Amino acid sequence: MATLIARNDGGRPQAIRVHGGHTILQPGDRQPVTPCPDLDEKLMAHFASRGVTFSTIDDAEQSENETGIRKPARTTQSTRAGQSARKAASSTASKQAAEEVLLGSSILPALIEVAPERTVPLGEIVALAHKVSGLSVEDWNSQPDADREAALAATIDGLKATPQQD
Repeated sequence: MATLIARNDGGRPQAIRVHGGHTILQPGDRQPVTPCPDLDEKLMAHFASRGVTFSTIDDAEQSENETGIRKPARTTQSTRAGQSARKAASSTASKQAAEEVLLGSSILPALIEVAPERTVPLGEIVALAHKVSGLSVEDWNSQPDADREAALAATIDGLKATPQQD
């Protein structure tokens, strides 16, 4: 799947399942994401109801408008220093984004029904299970898959046992 720009205009952080795990999109943030192939129309409508929109990057101009990142100009003596600074800032931003990626489940579906007509994206369940665990992102991601799956199952069971609050 192509890289998309995810934008969160909602009031709550949203977890988005991406290749390699999940990323948390804070309110007011926008970032490039490569979502998992299971991001279908139903899931996109779910995110839209929470204020998250996805747009494609068709060309460099649209990319600059969406992300504020300009396509590098031709290298000349006067632009090399600026490019080095942008590259260092981009590397730092990439490392920070990678630190926020939570590993989830390779066996659970993208949407999980916790009550009749109430589905929750797997990303939200992962974010909640991670928060409840008290683990750092690094510790969460380094635990055995079976432990992570057990934590996710416990979170799903807790959501199923909790009455929906409107």
